[in-house]
Amino acid sequence: GMHRSGTSALTAVLNDLGASLGNELVAANDDNPGGYFENAGAVTAHEMLLAELDRGWEDLRELPEGWLQSAAGKRAQAGIAALLRAEFGGVPLWALKDPRLCRLLPLWRPALAEAGIEAKALFVLRNPDEVAASLGKRDGIGAEIAHLLWLRHFLDAERDSRGLRRCVLTYEALL
Repeated sequence: GMHRSGTSALTAVLNDLGASLGNELVAANDDNPGGYFENAGAVTAHEMLLAELDRGWEDLRELPEGWLQSAAGKRAQAGIAALLRAEFGGVPLWALKDPRLCRLLPLWRPALAEAGIEAKALFVLRNPDEVAASLGKRDGIGAEIAHLLWLRHFLDAERDSRGLRRCVLTYEALL
């Protein structure tokens, strides 16, 4: 799900139910005092790739054509494969949360398939007005851009998760 959509709350529940999140998580801070429940290695890999592609999580543009086959994409894919082995090899139930996955799922699908992992997608959807208000408060992003970011993340995630078993949960239902 999009940033500020309840993905941390959902992942905390999955963790409480026994899903491993890996060895090192992104630390909580004032923006999310309960914690992000994001695997630090995955977030670092995503941030590095986006930077090399001259993008950021708040970028509305499509990812560059051929990004997966680029040198940066190939490095990220190798890092993802190593992360899967190191963090989740032999773990029967695990979850990975990073809102950047909405845009970077094509990076993960080959590595997951090669590792014999049947990926499933769990979407958490929150009212775009609430997401926009939260992004405005946290990042100073205007409502129009925030709504477009929400839409970009959701549409990319929907497109790139086709063929996977997937489920949608609303933020309200989660609460």
